[in-house]
Amino acid sequence: MIMLLVFGASAQDTTGIRLIEKSKITLDSLAYWNMDALGNHLVSLNGTISKIDTSGKIQYTQSIRSYGETSAMVSINTMKLVHFSEEQQTLCFLDNTLTASEDCLELADQSIVNATLVSSSSQPDKIWVMDQLNSTLYQLPILGNDPTRQIGNLGGLLNFNSVNQIKEAGNKLYVLTSEGIFILDIYGSLIDVIRKEDITYFDANESHLYILNDDKLEIRHVRTGATTSIPLPVPNVFQVKIVNGALFARTPENVHKFELQMLD
Repeated sequence: MIMLLVFGASAQDTTGIRLIEKSKITLDSLAYWNMDALGNHLVSLNGTISKIDTSGKIQYTQSIRSYGETSAMVSINTMKLVHFSEEQQTLCFLDNTLTASEDCLELADQSIVNATLVSSSSQPDKIWVMDQLNSTLYQLPILGNDPTRQIGNLGGLLNFNSVNQIKEAGNKLYVLTSEGIFILDIYGSLIDVIRKEDITYFDANESHLYILNDDKLEIRHVRTGATTSIPLPVPNVFQVKIVNGALFARTPENVHKFELQMLD
């Protein structure tokens, strides 16, 4: 069930930051949820994928049962989505209407043994794929004949057991592990480490890193390292996204949209 609720603006002020709740959608706790660059919600549940616009209207719905259970949906650009199934070890491609646009890519054909995570690349014709078994991160071309790049032996080099989340932003790779967040350049060289246990989730853009931990959001300036920690006005948040200047906070029942204002 998906339902949109729109509020009169209510604000929470913290040091240098204001959160104004604008709306929320009700979302099944078992659904996979992500967003595209335009702020549309991408929801997968029970073999069906839906795109929901910023007003809460369902734009498109498509059956994807043949693709296997959704492990990730990655927005490559406004015209292309990638569906990742860890169960089937495939990448399947959808256009902006959620229509299949080409054949699925078998990751085994790329010598990837056990892909567990995928994430978009700043290069629109590539995607990052984490092979947990081999502790190797691949930058995989999905168009053209460019070679696949590898960052191998991540666990051994950086001393962690497993990767929970990856994201590229501002020509940096953010790798979340149980030890904290490792920040690499896109060639795999270590830039920095944020040692913080029990990070629930993070998001990043060119200017800031957003770290979710225990219903608090730590906002870290990428260039200066200055940080601000703010309590979130809704409890049990387990996923956050920053899209077009708005903060989307997911709880077991809802996705809340907040206007995120950085005050002078």
